[in-house]
Order: sequence, then C-alpha cells, then structure tokens
Amino acid sequence: MICDRLQPIIYPINSYVSRRGKPIDLMLFITDIEGTMLTYEDPETVIGRLKKDDIFGEEILSWVSPSISFPNLPTPNSTLNVKCETKVEAFALMARDLRSVVSECRPLWNWTLYNCDIESKEFEELARPIDKTDQTFIQLWKEELKSVQKIKIMKDIRGWVSGNGLPRISRQKSWKR
Repeated sequence: MICDRLQPIIYPINSYVSRRGKPIDLMLFITDIEGTMLTYEDPETVIGRLKKDDIFGEEILSWVSPSISFPNLPTPNSTLNVKCETKVEAFALMARDLRSVVSECRPLWNWTLYNCDIESKEFEELARPIDKTDQTFIQLWKEELKSVQKIKIMKDIRGWVSGNGLPRISRQKSWKR
C-alpha cells in the first residue's frame, strides 16, 4: 500500500532537497548508485552524506502517528540543509500520502507501532501506582517500539525499491523538483 504511493523523482546537481527550518513534506529513498546528497548545518560544515539505500525525512513517520489527533498539525521542520552533490534519483513518499495510508490502516498501524494506542494517562489508571522507574521503562518501551516499526517500514520500502528500481519508463514520467 505504501509502495503504491512512491513516486520517482530526479534532483539535478546542486539542487536543495531541504533547508533548515523549512517543513519536511516527504521521505526520500535514494536509489541512484552514483547520486549523493550532502547534509550540513551551515554552508561551511558538511556533517554527512546520503547515498544509495539511504533515507531522508524519516521524521514524518513520527509526525503521522495516529496518536497525534490533530489533522492540521504541520509537518516537522528540517534540522539540516540537504543539497545534491550530484544528480540524484530517488523515490519520494509525500507526507500527505503517508498520512492517507496510515488513516486507512489505523488499527494495523496502532498495533504494530505501539502494540496498542495507550496514552500515559491510561497507564496511570492501572491497578498499581507507577513510580519513576516504571515511567522510565514505559517511555523506553514506547521509544523502542517506534524504532522497531520505523526499521521495519524502511526495510519493506528499501526491499521494494531495490527490487523495482527506476525503470526507463518511470524516468520519463518522474518529477523534476
């Protein structure tokens, strides 16, 4: 279902994918063997490179979570500048498309991401009082579940992208940003 929403996209050399402080409206799955994006906090300090099989924009996985019950909540802002060092081919998953899929599959998303959609207030209503240690373990457990689900989603998408690549027809129809 998510893979159906992936769109091929080509970024030309020296184009910006994201600017620090601006909303992130997509996730990118880089498929180009030679394509490279630079990540940096300021124009002088490169802090990383994104290349084939890397992902940019995974912050929208947390943003789209159904436990966020505010449909008009804006997408998160980028903490980095991301600029293409070379031409880059990728698949894009738009934030609105991810939100649509999550809305359609909300029970499955809740189960796999959180194992339930329990808020901390509901935890407090359990029979035994929760002390600081329990609260810490609960928070760590929730974070670990989120991390595991992100990894699973990324593996599924990477597998699909690796198996499908960017066929010649898709290159002709791909977006140019």
